[in-house]
Amino acid sequence: MRMSPDELDGYVSSVRRLAKENSGKIDIHLGLEAEYYPEYMNWLRDTRERYGIEYLLFGNHYDRVREDFYFGVLRSPEDVRRYARHAVRAIESGLFTCMAHPDLYMQGYARFDAECRSAGRDLCQAAREHSVVLEYNLSGLYNHFRRGAGYPCPEFWEIAAEEKAEAIIGIDAHSPDRFGNRELFDLAVMHLRTLGIRRRESIAEQSFRPASIA
Repeated sequence: MRMSPDELDGYVSSVRRLAKENSGKIDIHLGLEAEYYPEYMNWLRDTRERYGIEYLLFGNHYDRVREDFYFGVLRSPEDVRRYARHAVRAIESGLFTCMAHPDLYMQGYARFDAECRSAGRDLCQAAREHSVVLEYNLSGLYNHFRRGAGYPCPEFWEIAAEEKAEAIIGIDAHSPDRFGNRELFDLAVMHLRTLGIRRRESIAEQSFRPASIA
């Protein structure tokens, strides 16, 4: 679900209100999942600081503001390279603490070929070097729109293990009932443990590192 800038005040207010009302019962934090559009990164950095946003997650769905090329329906090796280049630039920006569904590119791509391995390697290396946590996204298991291998992609996470990347399990709940699916969560825990990937229970609040806007 997209949120327009004029909805941001209401979103922040509602999160703060819920955090106050549920203090002592559940920890509620303020975060955003955002695209990496270089021309808007100064705005995003300023917005993060203005509202005291604790978490910025990078969602690599598009690489252009006009959003005419969706990374979930890649078809060619060049498409995969384009996804990886954009992802690495975003990770290197220093603005994000976590990358959502890093293996999204497998949603529409037929098989995990050499180009996919290269993309996964570049992405995981960048994530490790810049302390960006990768999300093991359970929502992909519910996705009825995938036309390719899908995600979470086992081959991608094998590369993540080899590159010593860190992971956090994300429900990405598009419906509330997914929170109750403990079986899927436990399977994800087992998969990451089997691969030897360090799993984060939570991610640190965003440290306001100077961003290099490329």
